[in-house]
Amino acid sequence: MRYVATALLVFASSMAAIGQAQAGWTEVTGKVLMVTSYDHTSTVLVTLENQPTGPLPTGCRIDAFAIDGALSADRRQQMLSMLLSAQMANRNVDVSWDNAGNCVAYSTGNNFVRLVRIRTR
Repeated sequence: MRYVATALLVFASSMAAIGQAQAGWTEVTGKVLMVTSYDHTSTVLVTLENQPTGPLPTGCRIDAFAIDGALSADRRQQMLSMLLSAQMANRNVDVSWDNAGNCVAYSTGNNFVRLVRIRTR
């Protein structure tokens, strides 16, 4: 019985730690409306049908999200593939960002919300 109680305590503690690690994340669900890429940057902009109104990191524009060009090419490609697949299938995606995070500097005066997670539905 003591083993079961200890196992439950360890499980509950690990679940609490997971919840705290993502406590600042905010998520919105919607269909991918537009994916934009330019030749002057590796950052990819993503617009959903229902862009969020907040909470957002200070100074970020709310009309698009950014897949940060500073990510490795493999990680950018993985995120982009998920978005384009969902767009072609007309399926929803969940996108997450860190409220306390910083924006992706795109061009002068244009800073976009940095995507930290994409999930398909």
